[in-house]
Amino acid sequence: MNALLPAGVPAPRMLATTELDGWVVLLFEDVDGRQPEIPWLLPDFEATLDALGAVGAVDASALDLPAASEMLGSDYAGFTRLIHDPDPDLDPWIAAHLPELDRLALDALPRSDGDRLCVVDARSDNTLLADGRAWILDWPWAARGTAHLDACLLTATAYGQGATFDPGEVTDAWLAARGVSPQVLTDALLGAMAFLADAGRRPAPPGLEELGTFRRRFRDALIPVMARRLALD
Repeated sequence: MNALLPAGVPAPRMLATTELDGWVVLLFEDVDGRQPEIPWLLPDFEATLDALGAVGAVDASALDLPAASEMLGSDYAGFTRLIHDPDPDLDPWIAAHLPELDRLALDALPRSDGDRLCVVDARSDNTLLADGRAWILDWPWAARGTAHLDACLLTATAYGQGATFDPGEVTDAWLAARGVSPQVLTDALLGAMAFLADAGRRPAPPGLEELGTFRRRFRDALIPVMARRLALD
């Protein structure tokens, strides 16, 4: 995907490829940077939001990419799976509102679609910071979606990784400065929680035991956030 990225996308360029002893070797532009601090620091987070905003400014209508709803459909259906395969240990707030949460998540999914370039996998470990600028790495899930989807998905992960500030408040202000409704962030956070409410109960893949712990921590961090944003009785 990197070879297809238009000029102006904040990502290292792929310079060459070759095959060596059965391995495919990719040569990328060197970026002398660092990954964001975890828990997130505000300058790192703001720089990454701005980089993802630059990604979302790119018209991807001519690129052969799937729709964001296609990439995220299984995630947003997490509440549906819980309805059909109940979890006896499900958080009480989620359990009390499960049918409504499911409806809201499924309603939100089509709103992720658009004609803008999206990474769909914006996380701290896919980001390098150099000279106050963020570079976005790793594009296997690239899709066509809305201009601010990636920034909102990043915000969801920041709740799970911890931050020295409220990620949602910062992103709400970032969106407002661009004339965008906070509903787009609520939609993305809801999709993330749908995935995590289901995935958090399942065993982690072999060799990735920490992933299960992270998913549960991430899920638990989002519950009070969504209870506040959705204001469900």
